[in-house]
Amino acid sequence: MDLYDGQNFKCHQFFNENPESLKLILYQDSFEIVNPLGSAKKTHKVLAVYLSLANLPIHLRSNTDNMFLVLLCAENDLKRFGVAKVFSELLADLKSLETDGINVDGETVKGGLYCIAGDNLGSHCIGGFTENFSHSHYFCRYCEITRSEFEADPTVCGPPRTPETYDAAVADLQAENIQSVRGIKVNSIFNTLESFHVSQPGLPPCLGHDLFEGVLSYDLALYLKDIIKKKKWFTHSLLNRRIKQFKYKGSEALTKPCAVNPDRAKLSGQAIQNWNLLRLLPVLIGDKVQNHEDEVWQLALQLKDIVDLICAQNISLSQIAYLDI
Repeated sequence: MDLYDGQNFKCHQFFNENPESLKLILYQDSFEIVNPLGSAKKTHKVLAVYLSLANLPIHLRSNTDNMFLVLLCAENDLKRFGVAKVFSELLADLKSLETDGINVDGETVKGGLYCIAGDNLGSHCIGGFTENFSHSHYFCRYCEITRSEFEADPTVCGPPRTPETYDAAVADLQAENIQSVRGIKVNSIFNTLESFHVSQPGLPPCLGHDLFEGVLSYDLALYLKDIIKKKKWFTHSLLNRRIKQFKYKGSEALTKPCAVNPDRAKLSGQAIQNWNLLRLLPVLIGDKVQNHEDEVWQLALQLKDIVDLICAQNISLSQIAYLDI
């Protein structure tokens, strides 16, 4: 399963017209270069943008040797000068690659930007969408669902965002001179590219941020807290001792799960550390589970099944239907 199998790629005009072109994936995220818990928190935060090629096979694409740093910027400078100024040089290079291409062994090879991955805040900033997730009436970059509709039923989706609806909102924004229209506050400079538009499929969700450091981190911590404090099948000290003493193999030895803090609402590990904890949980504490039909334990197992399906290299249509329910 890869981006080549998706409907968005199959309907992509630029890549259909240039099948041999370079298909670029950008990844943006901010990081702290000092202690993120001290007095200098956010003072020296840096935005980094990396580049990888979708043309490479999956096992090579995910190798850090094939990911390249293309931009560094202090986050305070991004806020001061804006997205258009900071990304102007990168955008000029992308436009040149679209129109002129590069010479490879006497042949001209063009390239286009397929998507920009990253956390939700960064993606909304680049896409020109509102960045206030807790109060905005329109808070989603994929559809035009309102906050009241979402609160009434979190499983529904609003009308999907398309380049046409995005451009119409931008036109209304400029004509009415207001701060935002349907969750859009400014036209993204990346929409000037021939191969790319932020509405589809330009800003995909990030597996690491949304699932491993989001849903999994909060939900698994909640399940463990219920099992330990209410059911008393084992203690935090026993769980953390087993996490520490477990014989990890291969790459897992470098990404061991973190100890679980009973006073925190979420797991404290990084994305892959949280993933490893969920995958190994039945092995770590399965012998202490006194009722395997318990609803909370079943929730933990269902979360593990969901993550396994989402991260599977191959998935069938029946598994997609199962994942839906």
